[in-house]
Amino acid sequence: MDCQVCLLCGQTLWQEPGRLPAWLGTNKTYQPWDLSQLTYWLCPSCLARLPLKTEGWQYLARTRIPLALVFDYEDPIRQAFLDLKFSGQRLSADLLALVAAYRLRQLGFRPQALIPLPLGARRVKQRGYNQAELICQSLAPLVGAEVLTSCLIRVRETPPQTRMPNYAARQANVQGAFALNPDFNLEPWRHKSVLLLDDIYTSGASLGAGAQVLWQARLQVRALALAQQAFSPVLTQSAANTLL
Repeated sequence: MDCQVCLLCGQTLWQEPGRLPAWLGTNKTYQPWDLSQLTYWLCPSCLARLPLKTEGWQYLARTRIPLALVFDYEDPIRQAFLDLKFSGQRLSADLLALVAAYRLRQLGFRPQALIPLPLGARRVKQRGYNQAELICQSLAPLVGAEVLTSCLIRVRETPPQTRMPNYAARQANVQGAFALNPDFNLEPWRHKSVLLLDDIYTSGASLGAGAQVLWQARLQVRALALAQQAFSPVLTQSAANTLL
């Protein structure tokens, strides 16, 4: 047995190294499984306290585009998002992807394509990666989907949404920020199920803006956010810096 530690609290675990099961990548039918597989990554205490969402599909704000949420952005899962967003921790992406696959199975939806919500070029250069794309790469083999990284592009740099005082300002901030890549061939995907993915959902303005572009292109798009952060029009600077 190899020793590893809980990804969320650091407690020592005596388990084999965590691995993602390949029960969907090569098989067209769902295999029996449950969240007990997360004991490869989490201690029993963190596993029992995961703030999992239980609601069914809802709609993105001011659209008819279905939206699914996986977690509330609360402890102990908050640490996995911080490790992914600021350190590019691939095991955190694997963990989040596994629970996302579980939620999609609960909701009876199996996407054929995954599209990560694009970051601006400046943000990607600073961070070195797009965390939504890392999650998509981990999720794709679990659901047998293809990651379409070049389908949706960001055509306008925007200030961080955390600096916007309300929903209207957030919506205006991302208006026209996303577009279809003119070099991407949409035709093979028009009659397939497409899932647009982002990591943290606050007001939903960014995810909604990206999803609307795909919807207007007549793609059968749904949206998935890994965690919902309660939207507060007033954020302290320290809280804003955490979410950047």
